[in-house]
Amino acid sequence: MSSDDSHTANIIRGHKAALANPHVSDEAKAHSEQIIESLSGSSPKATKSSGGGGMDPHMVRVIAGHKATLTNPKTSEESKAHSRKFIAEMEGSTNEDESRQAEIHHNRVVGGFKAVLAREDTSDSAKEHAREMLKELGEEGY
Repeated sequence: MSSDDSHTANIIRGHKAALANPHVSDEAKAHSEQIIESLSGSSPKATKSSGGGGMDPHMVRVIAGHKATLTNPKTSEESKAHSRKFIAEMEGSTNEDESRQAEIHHNRVVGGFKAVLAREDTSDSAKEHAREMLKELGEEGY
């Protein structure tokens, strides 16, 4: 597989992931379907992904583990930074936008838990849970 074929396969895989992601808007999913059809010449459901673009299956799993590290709230920022660097080196990109999206997501989650604490009609057990989660997310003093 040439590097162009590998790149195209990666693009298709990324758009397939968008189709499977429940957090992606219908408009974005429609766009991803169009991209997949234009690149592969067939519908997304008919296109078969090649797993790791010819990459060793073990390395595909290693990269997946590093990606999981990025979303684990119990993982230190140092470990997350290491995983971001590893993924960028293996995938050949900087993933700065992905890092920014993770930061935005973290801030929104923290904001949600803080909002729970601010509401008067929230139960004591819900507030305690919010405090525990904020502590796990590294937000002390709540």
